[in-house]
Amino acid sequence: MMEISPREAFENDFMCLGTLIARGVSHATLATAIENHGIYGWDQYGRFRQARGREKEAPLRLLARSYAWLHSMDRNSPYDDELDPLSRAEDEAETIFGWPADQCPDFDAIKAGTKIVLPPQRKGAETKVTSSRLVIIAALARALRIECGSRGAAARIADYTASAGTPVSEDTIRGILKEIPEAIERRRI
Repeated sequence: MMEISPREAFENDFMCLGTLIARGVSHATLATAIENHGIYGWDQYGRFRQARGREKEAPLRLLARSYAWLHSMDRNSPYDDELDPLSRAEDEAETIFGWPADQCPDFDAIKAGTKIVLPPQRKGAETKVTSSRLVIIAALARALRIECGSRGAAARIADYTASAGTPVSEDTIRGILKEIPEAIERRRI
């Protein structure tokens, strides 16, 4: 066990989680590194050491909160703070985790073996409105016995818009009709 203060560590090229995230190392890669290689930090007594076993849970939870904060688009979420949890954590020695620069895992190799899946984008108000409009168009087309995905659907709808005095081109209608299946699927989720 080494006796080293957080200040000395940062002066000696300690790579904390927040620094690594800022340098482009993904949360997924860091989580894999922690699980497979351990991580260093300070315990509640100020001792600098490598976390093992259940001790890895604290840095993993911190990393998970950072990931949730970063990917939260709902500003009324529990992650409404302007600071990433990793930035806030660096004020307390027992929540600083990372690796001495000369002992960092090979993040590129870890990334190569880690499949990173981004969470689904949350529906914004604009997306919901657009989806609603497309679903309404599909319902009205169905009422007129027009199958949106069928051949000639765009031409039939173009005729209706022209007869209403508000012509829309077949190409424009065709592009809109192509968006309908995805909009219907989003409404079902």
